[in-house]
Amino acid sequence: MENLNLENLDTLISKAKELQHLLEESPEILAYLRLINETDARKLFPPKYDDVLLRVGDAAKILGVNSSTIHKYVKSGKLNRYYVEGSSHSRFWRSEVKALAKRGLKDV
Repeated sequence: MENLNLENLDTLISKAKELQHLLEESPEILAYLRLINETDARKLFPPKYDDVLLRVGDAAKILGVNSSTIHKYVKSGKLNRYYVEGSSHSRFWRSEVKALAKRGLKDV
């Protein structure tokens, strides 16, 4: 680790201010970091910038199945479930749902 001197400290402060500004302008980054903290980080991957979390019904609609089948996919490990802070409802990354649809899995 570098020796901490005034110049290094100024650089660190500048970078911290840049990060603070970025986080203030992009609340979805904080939501994603909270999600990582609350779930098994090994199951997470950084979503595409335009990726969104879907509700069970929306995921079921994309896959052409009912909600109970979505829960079976989760139980069997075919689909990862995530939670948003302050909610006990399951969410699913749209990119993961679409990847499952591409694989053509309809039945568990």
